[in-house]
Amino acid sequence: MDYSLLKDEELVILSKSNNESAFSVLTKRYTDVAVIISAAFTDTDIEREDMIQEAMIAFLGAVYSFSGEKGCSFKTYTSRCMRNRIVSILRNLSSKKRVPSFLTVSIEENPDLISAPSPEESVTTENTAELIHSVIAQSLTEKEKQVFALFLTDYRYEEIANRLGMTPKAVDNTLHRARKKLREKLSSYI
Repeated sequence: MDYSLLKDEELVILSKSNNESAFSVLTKRYTDVAVIISAAFTDTDIEREDMIQEAMIAFLGAVYSFSGEKGCSFKTYTSRCMRNRIVSILRNLSSKKRVPSFLTVSIEENPDLISAPSPEESVTTENTAELIHSVIAQSLTEKEKQVFALFLTDYRYEEIANRLGMTPKAVDNTLHRARKKLREKLSSYI
């Protein structure tokens, strides 16, 4: 089969089912797109090869997250993912540059800042994690667990609402209830 004759969307479906040949053709097609998008960001502190690599990481994520349900092409979707990833990285870098130097601490000059936890601290941390997991499992409804989990993985209210078929206000209310329940339950252990 000549995979180069297939449309991008067909190659995505084959790639998701672990077809290496289809994925290889798709990757070759989008390497040039990554180069072009990366070239748009010329006045940055990141080297061009690093930006291309980040764009290709976004491409990989796009392959596995593309559904085509929204009506846009894979090319449009992937290009947007690549651009968003580069912009996000550049924003993160620029925000880190704004930290005044007197607020930073050199690890080389203060090696005692890095220390492995003692066995007691490790056990305490594991026990605390198990306790929190247990309280979440016993105290929250399924909807509260879903909303709470998405919130903890940095989804915005609007994204959670879209994913779970709720309104942003309902997401806010659900998070408020979940936090209140957890605060009440965990306060009895502290």
